[in-house]
Amino acid sequence: MSFWLITAMVSLAVFGLTAAVAALFTRTVLRLVYPPLARTSPRMQANALFLFRIFPLAAGLFASVALALPAFLRFEPHLVSEAISLKLWLLAAGGGIVLTAIVARGALMLWATSKAEGLWIHRAERVQSLAAGSLVPIFRVDGFAPLLIVTGLFRAKLFISSAVLEMLSPGELGAALAHEMAHVRVFDNFKQMLFRICRPPRWLELEKETAAWVSACELAADDAALDHGASALDLAGALVKMARMKCQLTGDLAACQLLSDLPYTSLQARIVHLEKAIENSHHPARRQSRRYRLYLLALLVMPALICLPYVNSLLGAVHEILELLVR
Repeated sequence: MSFWLITAMVSLAVFGLTAAVAALFTRTVLRLVYPPLARTSPRMQANALFLFRIFPLAAGLFASVALALPAFLRFEPHLVSEAISLKLWLLAAGGGIVLTAIVARGALMLWATSKAEGLWIHRAERVQSLAAGSLVPIFRVDGFAPLLIVTGLFRAKLFISSAVLEMLSPGELGAALAHEMAHVRVFDNFKQMLFRICRPPRWLELEKETAAWVSACELAADDAALDHGASALDLAGALVKMARMKCQLTGDLAACQLLSDLPYTSLQARIVHLEKAIENSHHPARRQSRRYRLYLLALLVMPALICLPYVNSLLGAVHEILELLVR
């Protein structure tokens, strides 16, 4: 059997096995921490649910690419004549199926988003004057249903239909744009794609888990819009008007809308959230997101630095475990 074929099979087997174990672990932990998590801030909820969702994929890739692959290449003789065990065939097939499903979901989302962008951009006119200093190009679209949406993963575009421009007042339009810019600043489109392609089997998924994440992202974007000077009253007015216009798109797009297309996302919860901001007569406090990112980076880097002197011993131990898969 070819050494490189065995290497690929081992990598896929490790990926699939690690991802499966990590998925069972995160599902169990999430069921325990979800009730107290629901009482935290929207941004913390969104970030926590996102990390729980992508952890199995991240763990599988790390175990496969950063541990199994280097260990196998370093310690396994390149002239391999041993037969492949049935368990390696099965584990590799399982890992390959999981990885193929994830890649296929991502490709379909990107294709659908690109197709929608192509339809809109064909009949669009750039109107950057709507928001001076906007983070993304803004396009007015004619001839389509009511539309206010940000597309793209890293090079975002904002599309807004003429009907929406005519319906919203200047203050409401500014608040709606501030909400969408909040999604852009934290790369919510990219997170949305990862969140959806990492969806576990239905029997493992927490009830309304996706709804909770979408709702938390929307509430966090509302808070961020208020932090950047938008009026809570204007944003609430924009939400109500957009709901009356049924300004929602369906389909798996890597995009954020002012109103989500998911039927279980609660518009009422967002209105109540904004009413509280109006009653309190002040905007929510700014989050120390940069500090939290530094803490997270340190949490990821420190274990790697600690293990660096012992990398040879670690890879040797990993290779011994891999031998159990190959035999």
